[in-house]
Amino acid sequence: MPVWLRGGIGPIQPEVLAQGSGEPEAREITWVYTPDADLPREAFFAGENENCDEMFIGRTVVDGDMIPGMIVPNTGQLIFSNKGVITTTDEKQVLCGVVMKWMICQPTQIHHKAVIGGRLADGQSIYIGMATINGKVLIGHVDPSKDHKLFVPYEGRQESTRNYKILIAGISGYGFRPDLYDPSALSYAPNDMPSAPQAPHWHHPQDFPPVGPGQLPPGPPGNVEMHNGGYFWVNNSTFSNVPMHAVRGGTDSDGSEIFVGRAFVGGDWCPAKIVPARGEAYVAFDSQEHVVTNYDVLCEQRFQWVPAYGGQVPPNAVCGGQTSDGERLYIGRAYHEGSSTVGKVHPSHNCLYIPYGGEELKFDSYEILVRM
Repeated sequence: MPVWLRGGIGPIQPEVLAQGSGEPEAREITWVYTPDADLPREAFFAGENENCDEMFIGRTVVDGDMIPGMIVPNTGQLIFSNKGVITTTDEKQVLCGVVMKWMICQPTQIHHKAVIGGRLADGQSIYIGMATINGKVLIGHVDPSKDHKLFVPYEGRQESTRNYKILIAGISGYGFRPDLYDPSALSYAPNDMPSAPQAPHWHHPQDFPPVGPGQLPPGPPGNVEMHNGGYFWVNNSTFSNVPMHAVRGGTDSDGSEIFVGRAFVGGDWCPAKIVPARGEAYVAFDSQEHVVTNYDVLCEQRFQWVPAYGGQVPPNAVCGGQTSDGERLYIGRAYHEGSSTVGKVHPSHNCLYIPYGGEELKFDSYEILVRM
């Protein structure tokens, strides 16, 4: 059973691979302990080598250093170089996430969003780099203390280069503050706003089939429902916390993370705020906050929050549900009493509703979730 770990690492202990330690970094970056050849399905796809084999990234501990390297295709072994020695091992953590990319590196500095791949015993952070040497695509570690060079295993020996790409994390900020809201900053004209997209986002025609009184809505096909727009819904029966690619919606007043979801309440499919720390989701409906335990989670990270007001729906807004009479509801959020929380944009009501403190609260100004 893989052990899920946060992106950060602290002082290295011998058991660090199995238990993990240190301060958390971005939730989008996760290291999974995987001592076998079957990699997690969330493993970050780092590209293809010269033989068109898929490449993945791992790290391990040796002599007090935590060193990243490349996972050998087909074997699942991690190969890395450290202090001039090339080593392979099955004991490794696998890098997981989707919001990362390779960027050409400046040879004299480390990008401020570079992914920390490990740490030396003296506390020096090292990073993940990729280079092509004599036609071979190689992954290794970047050591800022050694002239910002990339060190890679090559044909049984360690090679170094300053001509490489470094792995960058693409992390977006969260948190809407209405006191800072300026309608003039909208990237679209208010009069240009459609009430709903002309073409439906839903990939499956039976996304919202009629449901009679007392009946439960059918689950999505295979518990994972894919869409053409770069996002998908996962039913919460398939996981114990939230999926790796869940879309974060904000932070509750008690500091708990909030994620974007949807649930079936009172005949409507409604956007929901999911609080994994409580194992519950919350829906604003019929002037009340409803607690639900059966819900879908919105996944993927190709989204941004766009300021809006008065029920406006910008192009490419994410549809999170629909009412019993067929009106589409969209995913929005607002800041209230220390909580940046998720709710439903109801276009015909010209507002956003959020579930909070046992009530359904109305906001004229809000942010709406939009596909990038």
